Amino acid sequence: DALPIWTAARVYEAAGDTARALPAFRKAVTIGDLVSTPNTQWRFSQTRMEAAMALARHGQFDEAETLAEEAVAFPKLPTGQQQQMTQQLEQIGQMKRAAAARASRAQQ
Repeated sequence: DALPIWTAARVYEAAGDTARALPAFRKAVTIGDLVSTPNTQWRFSQTRMEAAMALARHGQFDEAETLAEEAVAFPKLPTGQQQQMTQQLEQIGQMKRAAAARASRAQQ
């Protein structure tokens, strides 16, 4: 089960320990991929999206977008969850564009 690692990742992130949080989120996704079943895919799509949002918060947008796209693409997601994840994917894109705009202004 990926829950203990996912929980640790959340604790690390809350404590500001990005160096431990991001690898823990990645491990939670990997474990979820290994143990998921058709009946639990929705749960691991959530784990994937949580990891994507954490990566985006720390400026790792390409990996974040990939994970978010994978989360949205999971079959058999409840409608509300599908909509929420689609919004989160859009939010990651907005964060990426905002960071690019800041970087562009900083270079001027």
